[in-house]
Amino acid sequence: MTDLKSVNAVKNSPPVKAVDVIVIALLSVAAIVCSVFGLFTGEKGGGVRIDADGNTYFYSLSEDREIALDTLTVVIEDGKVYVKDSVCADKICEHTGKIDKVNQSIVCLPENVVIVIEGESDFQVDTGQEK
Repeated sequence: MTDLKSVNAVKNSPPVKAVDVIVIALLSVAAIVCSVFGLFTGEKGGGVRIDADGNTYFYSLSEDREIALDTLTVVIEDGKVYVKDSVCADKICEHTGKIDKVNQSIVCLPENVVIVIEGESDFQVDTGQEK
């Protein structure tokens, strides 16, 4: 039923061939280049949109401020946004770090808060008022 020669050929073949190593190396280099390119490029944002508690708030990134929401504290500082304190258990939103490029976001799923950097053309209101 089973061809013994085929089984022995598979058992005796090397697990990784030179072509496999080359392909893996090329894919790794491509992934690193794409990651570095994405990290150091991108349009700086002009404002931040915060969706929380069923409301949407807009703030400029040019003015430093601390925004206290019911469940977390958002800080705008030096043109960057980050979450300072959160009541959720996992604190992933706090560990996301500072963001400043268009379409970057911080999401706190347990508290249903989404923070998104918007470009100058997307930016709507500079007052921090609810819309």
